[in-house]
Amino acid sequence: MVDQRAALLDDFVRLLGQLKRDRFTYTDTLSKSRDGARLALQTWYNYARDLLLLANQPAAEITNLDREAEMKEIVRKSSPSQTLAILQSIDTALANLESSGHLRLLLDNLFLELPRL
Repeated sequence: MVDQRAALLDDFVRLLGQLKRDRFTYTDTLSKSRDGARLALQTWYNYARDLLLLANQPAAEITNLDREAEMKEIVRKSSPSQTLAILQSIDTALANLESSGHLRLLLDNLFLELPRL
């Protein structure tokens, strides 16, 4: 589970730096399983929450302590509005996960909305 979390977070950080068209390749992998997509989105949501906390309060207590240095670098390169947009995009995707019949479309939309950092 720890290795899976690390892999998902590595993927997420990489996705944030990619061009939108390059993110769609990852959609192929993630759209194979609704449960896998849910786990990824939940993991990313938790990470994005920590990003937002650090963006607005650098001394905030975060959950992903093992990623603190990485998150502080992301926060340094982004604006608070970008970190909020990341969290909101993931939140919307999670909310729509159960009601959407088309997982790939939901993920494509998420990757279009995520700001590039």
